[in-house]
Amino acid sequence: MFLPVLGVLAGLVLLIFGAHFLVDGGAGIAKRIGVSGHIIGITLVAAATSLPELATSATASFQGHPGLAIGNVVGSNAFNILLIIGISGAIEPIRMGGLLNPGVIPGMILITVLGILLSRRRMGDLQGWMLLLAYVLFFVLLMPFAW
Repeated sequence: MFLPVLGVLAGLVLLIFGAHFLVDGGAGIAKRIGVSGHIIGITLVAAATSLPELATSATASFQGHPGLAIGNVVGSNAFNILLIIGISGAIEPIRMGGLLNPGVIPGMILITVLGILLSRRRMGDLQGWMLLLAYVLFFVLLMPFAW
């Protein structure tokens, strides 16, 4: 019983240090190449923190458990939006900056509705590529506001 508790505690400590290095590294990259920290945040940091969910969801889908893949993504997003942002905002006010322009929230809602409509019966390759294209277009349209 002692070893699993020790493993969880060690994992939490390493997670805190890893997150610190990820944020500092992302900010350092942004300064060196002259890119806005917002751009680094919505690309490098967002991608790096989403990789565990992507790996879990892909593995679940390949093994024939699409419900687990969907539950993982929805649960992770709900957890991040409600708990993580809530705790962060309670500790220190969060400034949204240039990324919270009038087109961001409607764009996210549109992509979500598109995903629901496309995958009503089955999410296949075509629907996946369409959602990926929608994200890229959303990102490209958002870029001018993040500089």
